[in-house]
Amino acid sequence: MSTMSTRPRSKKGRFRSKKQQSKVDLFIKNNVDREKTTRGDDCSEESANDDNSEHITWRDGRRVVEFGVLIDELKAGCRFCDQPISLVDLTSELRYGLGSLLSVKCKNDHINLIPTGKRHFRAKSDSLKAREQAWEINDKLAFGIDHSGVGFKKSSELFSILNIPFPSHTTLKRCERAVGKVIEGNDSHITQIGAIVGDEKFERFVLPKKKVETGAVAVTGLSSSGTLLFKNGEPVDARGIKDSLSDFSTWIKKFPDPVLVAHNAKFDAEILCNTLIRISDVDSNFIVGFVDTLSLLREKLPGRSSYKQEELAKDLLQQQYSAHDAPSDAAALQDIVQCVCSNSDGFLKHSFSVQSVINTIQFEHMKSSNISSLYILFQKNVISKMILNKIAASGLNISHLQIAHRRDPENGIRNLLSEKVSSTGQPRVTANSRIISSISHHFQLSCS
Repeated sequence: MSTMSTRPRSKKGRFRSKKQQSKVDLFIKNNVDREKTTRGDDCSEESANDDNSEHITWRDGRRVVEFGVLIDELKAGCRFCDQPISLVDLTSELRYGLGSLLSVKCKNDHINLIPTGKRHFRAKSDSLKAREQAWEINDKLAFGIDHSGVGFKKSSELFSILNIPFPSHTTLKRCERAVGKVIEGNDSHITQIGAIVGDEKFERFVLPKKKVETGAVAVTGLSSSGTLLFKNGEPVDARGIKDSLSDFSTWIKKFPDPVLVAHNAKFDAEILCNTLIRISDVDSNFIVGFVDTLSLLREKLPGRSSYKQEELAKDLLQQQYSAHDAPSDAAALQDIVQCVCSNSDGFLKHSFSVQSVINTIQFEHMKSSNISSLYILFQKNVISKMILNKIAASGLNISHLQIAHRRDPENGIRNLLSEKVSSTGQPRVTANSRIISSISHHFQLSCS
């Protein structure tokens, strides 16, 4: 008979490393009563692990604090007995990047977790409905670092001089991804098209079908109102996406077997192909494929601290340009590539086809649809998030599991999930008896 491991696990069910567990133990040791926190408090150790150190206590260094938030929280008093609370009774701190939850005791020894700044909810991932509380100060820092091109290392050095504990690289990357989705998400509507071949240029402003997000306005300078598009507050001549892509298709067909070269092309390619799928009237075959200069230049210029296009232009070309403006981006990238690459050797390694992007988009749509149908199993703790994603990615949804169980209540789920994939010889999802039994038991209860 197998015995269950007593090794500590995170809230996601994964085993914690000794380093992670030591940080959790430290937090508990500092008198934070997790059982007495309110529902809105995000005190997950996974969210804060990377930002806390045994060597930094709440007495050390400086903090970024929003006084309005802090005062309002303290004025509200204890959340359990309405006793007044004060920072005099601060016992410990749990840091989330630049944000913190302060553990403050009342006279009855209840622990209150007091935030030092504003927070908001956001999705934990693209595919799950689960949400997490995010600190606005961290998102703003990630946006500022990305927009200014300063980079993690230089920002960290600046905060070190100020004696402010700097967020971990993991925290900032998570915020950067979240901010990036707002600015340039895969469901974004294209607002500008810019391309260049030698001295020939193409430029179009595109009227989006939805309002431009505030974060994107700050980066690109493009904003919309009704049927008008503005660049830095000035109206520009903008056309619909269908006409703009049709014009771009006509222009680019002048060149034999055209390939779009872009910095972080995998991201831009998905947005472009998503748009082509949506409008359907413009044939996606007007381009052969894409080349990603981000991976290309990482190979050609190893050891750099930053591969942002603005930084590359500044270092290689000794020039600054209007970043996040499509024609300027295209012209600068052409100069960078010509400076680093004497010919097109090595491009093939960093290229990919239009069809591969479309296949990826279709797979993600299928997976997302499957997750929606299977999500109830995750909500009821029948399966973990990892297994939820594995089942969905295998092409199965809740109906497939129901049919398999109905046909063979004893072995149907096992046969379906543990079926060997011919190309790899691995189970389609899992052969783990505990997971399979959990799912089978759920359907048995549903049928009874």
